[in-house]
Amino acid sequence: MYAYFGVTALGHLFHAWELRGETDSKSYRLAACNIVGILVLLFGADLGFSDAVRLPLSFLLVLFLWLLLGRRTEIFKDIEKKLKHEKT
Repeated sequence: MYAYFGVTALGHLFHAWELRGETDSKSYRLAACNIVGILVLLFGADLGFSDAVRLPLSFLLVLFLWLLLGRRTEIFKDIEKKLKHEKT
């Protein structure tokens, strides 16, 4: 999991999988999400949590942050479209 989060964070920092011309700030936010996953793994180990707790927790936290920070604008646009569609 460390390698997964690390490679993904580096990929975002170097725009390795930039498909739609993402801005630097979005890439940095996505990299930060993965770095948070690494920190959860590291601090969870220091606090004595088992892998059975740390691995799913880090993955779910990164996924939540990705949805919140990485897809923020798309989610709001989708909600706005649905609200406009319901009015018509």
